Amino acid sequence: GPSAPLAADGVFLVTGGLGALGRATARGLLDRLPGARVVLGGRRDPQALDAIERTFLETPGIAGRLSYRRLDLDDAERLATQVAALRADFGRLDGVFHAAGTTRDRALRQKTADELRAVFAPKVLG
Repeated sequence: GPSAPLAADGVFLVTGGLGALGRATARGLLDRLPGARVVLGGRRDPQALDAIERTFLETPGIAGRLSYRRLDLDDAERLATQVAALRADFGRLDGVFHAAGTTRDRALRQKTADELRAVFAPKVLG
């Protein structure tokens, strides 16, 4: 059936938030929902963000409505703790957009089990 409209003042989590798809999702939410706040989730330590990622977090007009949190999508117990902390900090969580992914291009025959696990962890386990 039809889905409910997104809350204009909602709090949304975008997993894989620092990737191109995550940043585009966050920007779309912030542009369309005037009071929304978006939390970008990712595996990287907040202190290790690169210049492009920091610039995006500081974009004029959305900077105060955008934040970053470390999330471990492939560890269910740790993820539950991290999401509970997010809910406690923001008072709510209205939606999750799963944009996490890892690209390691190579023919499937040439992939090792460890490479497959690394690619599937954020996409399938998350």
